[in-house]
Amino acid sequence: MHVTRMILSCVISTLNDQPGAEADDVRVAGAATHTERNVSDQPADRIAIEIE
Repeated sequence: MHVTRMILSCVISTLNDQPGAEADDVRVAGAATHTERNVSDQPADRIAIEIE
Protein backbone atom coordinates (compact mmCIF):
# COMPACT_ATOMS: atom_id res chain seq x y z
CA MET A 1 0.00 0.00 0.00
CA HIS A 2 1.27 3.45 -0.87
CA VAL A 3 0.23 6.66 0.90
CA THR A 4 0.25 9.75 -1.29
CA ARG A 5 -0.03 13.31 -0.01
CA MET A 6 -0.90 15.89 -2.63
CA ILE A 7 -0.61 19.37 -1.18
CA LEU A 8 -1.82 21.14 -4.32
CA SER A 9 -4.50 20.38 -6.87
CA CYS A 10 -3.22 18.17 -9.66
CA VAL A 11 -3.91 16.80 -13.12
CA ILE A 12 -3.62 13.02 -13.39
CA SER A 13 -3.02 11.25 -16.70
CA THR A 14 -3.58 7.48 -16.81
CA LEU A 15 -1.03 5.69 -18.99
CA ASN A 16 -2.64 2.24 -19.18
CA ASP A 17 -6.00 0.55 -18.63
CA GLN A 18 -6.69 -0.05 -14.94
CA PRO A 19 -9.74 -0.50 -12.70
CA GLY A 20 -11.76 2.72 -12.75
CA ALA A 21 -9.80 4.34 -15.59
CA GLU A 22 -8.77 3.71 -19.17
CA ALA A 23 -5.51 4.55 -20.89
CA ASP A 24 -5.26 8.25 -21.81
CA ASP A 25 -7.90 9.34 -19.25
CA VAL A 26 -7.15 12.75 -17.75
CA ARG A 27 -8.74 14.09 -14.58
CA VAL A 28 -8.32 16.92 -12.11
CA ALA A 29 -8.08 16.17 -8.39
CA GLY A 30 -8.08 18.51 -5.42
CA ALA A 31 -5.48 18.54 -2.69
CA ALA A 32 -5.80 15.48 -0.46
CA THR A 33 -4.05 12.70 1.37
CA HIS A 34 -5.11 9.27 0.18
CA THR A 35 -3.98 5.67 0.07
CA GLU A 36 -3.36 3.82 -3.14
CA ARG A 37 -3.50 0.09 -3.57
CA ASN A 38 -3.26 -1.68 -6.89
CA VAL A 39 -5.62 -4.66 -6.52
CA SER A 40 -5.12 -5.67 -10.15
CA ASP A 41 -2.44 -8.04 -11.38
CA GLN A 42 -1.51 -5.41 -14.00
CA PRO A 43 0.63 -2.30 -13.39
CA ALA A 44 -1.20 0.97 -12.70
CA ASP A 45 0.87 3.70 -14.35
CA ARG A 46 -0.08 7.37 -13.89
CA ILE A 47 1.50 10.79 -14.10
CA ALA A 48 0.36 13.39 -11.55
CA ILE A 49 1.24 17.05 -12.12
CA GLU A 50 0.66 19.39 -9.16
CA ILE A 51 -0.76 22.81 -10.03
CA GLU A 52 0.16 25.90 -8.02
